[in-house]
Amino acid sequence: METVLCFISGTRHACHNRIEGVLRYVGERDWHVQVIERAFHEVNVARQLDFWRPIGVIAESGGVAGKIDERVFGDVPVVYLDADRFNCRSGHYVGSDPAAISRAAADHLLGLGLMNYGFVSYNQKIFWSDERRDAFVGRINRAGKGCFVFSPVRELKPHVWQQKLKDWLCSLPRPCGLFVANDYVGEYVINICTLQGIDVPGEMVIVGVDNDEVVCENLPITLTSVEPDFVQGGYLAMETLGRIVDGERIKSSFRQFGVSRLVVRQSTRRIAVDRRSVAKALEFIRKTACDGISVSDVVSFMGEPRRTAEMHFRESVGRSIHDEIDEVRFARVFELLRNPNRSLSSIPDFCGFPSGAALRKAFSIRTGMSMSDWRKENVLRMH
Repeated sequence: METVLCFISGTRHACHNRIEGVLRYVGERDWHVQVIERAFHEVNVARQLDFWRPIGVIAESGGVAGKIDERVFGDVPVVYLDADRFNCRSGHYVGSDPAAISRAAADHLLGLGLMNYGFVSYNQKIFWSDERRDAFVGRINRAGKGCFVFSPVRELKPHVWQQKLKDWLCSLPRPCGLFVANDYVGEYVINICTLQGIDVPGEMVIVGVDNDEVVCENLPITLTSVEPDFVQGGYLAMETLGRIVDGERIKSSFRQFGVSRLVVRQSTRRIAVDRRSVAKALEFIRKTACDGISVSDVVSFMGEPRRTAEMHFRESVGRSIHDEIDEVRFARVFELLRNPNRSLSSIPDFCGFPSGAALRKAFSIRTGMSMSDWRKENVLRMH
C-alpha cells in the first residue's frame, strides 16, 4: 500500500475536518495516510520523507503553522494547504476563499440593519487576516456603509495589542457589527467587551471565523462564526495530489474552498431587552434540540405560562418554538448527510427525532426527497 504524508497541525479544530476530507478521497484509492503533527515542535521533514518514502505530500504551510522550505521535498509531489501563494514559488495550493468567508459574515451583519461596522485583524501580520479584512471592508462599502478597522501596522506585544484593542472597541459608535479575523480574536473581543461593560449583542454584534466549538461555546456570550468548508479543502488537496500522481501535467494550480455554514449564536442575536427569556430559550434550543427536547421543555425553561411564552417567542423570532426546534434538528441532519461515511440508519440517533420513521417522514415533507437521494444529489458535487 502506498503512503501519503500529511504535515498538518492536527490539534487545531479546522485540521480535524481537513483530515476528514483527505480520508474521504483516500477511500477511493488504495493509499495509506500518515499524519505528521507539526503544531508545537519542529519536524525534520527530510527524515520523515526518508522513513515513509511517500508517493506524495499534503503540507500545511504558512500562517500559524509556520512555513516549510519547499526545497526539502525534492521531487516528491506536494500540495500546500493555507500557504500564501503570492510569496511562494510555483506549485500546487489549496486555500479558503476570503471573499466567500467575508461575504457570509458581512451579509449576516448587514441583515441586522446596523449603521456601524468594523473589522478586527489577527494579532500578527498574516496574509489571510489581511485578505478577510479587505474583502469585508469592500462588501460593507458596496452596501453603502463605512467600516472601522483595527489593524496595527506592525506586530505588537500581546499586552500592548490588548490595550490598543480595548481602547479601539470603547471608541466605536454603537451599536456596531464586528467581523473578527478568527474565533481566537473573537474570544479577546467578547472578553474585553464583558470587562468594559459593553453589551454583546446589544451594543456590539460579533462574528468570528472557523466555528471552533471549544472557543465559541465557552465564552460568556457564545460566538457566532463562519465555518469554512475545511472538509472540502482536504478533499481538494488530495484530489489535486491524485491527479499529479496519476501523471497529469499540471504546472501550477490554486484551488479554493468556500463556506460550509454560518452558526448563529448569542453574539449576533439581537433580541429586545424585555425578551431576555426568548434569547435564553434560543440558546437552550440550539444546544439541546438534538437531545429530544419538546416545546414543553422550552416553555418550562422560559419560566412563563405556555401561551405567553409561545406568543413572546413568535413575536421575537418570527416562528414558533416547535419550528425553531425543527430548524436546529434539520441543520444537524444535513450536516450528517454531507458525510458519505455516516450511515443513514445512525442519523436519527444524533438529531433528536423520536424515531427513524419520524425523521424520514419529516425529511420527505421538508425536501420532497428521501435522505439517500438528497445525499446523492448534494454530496456528489464535492467529487
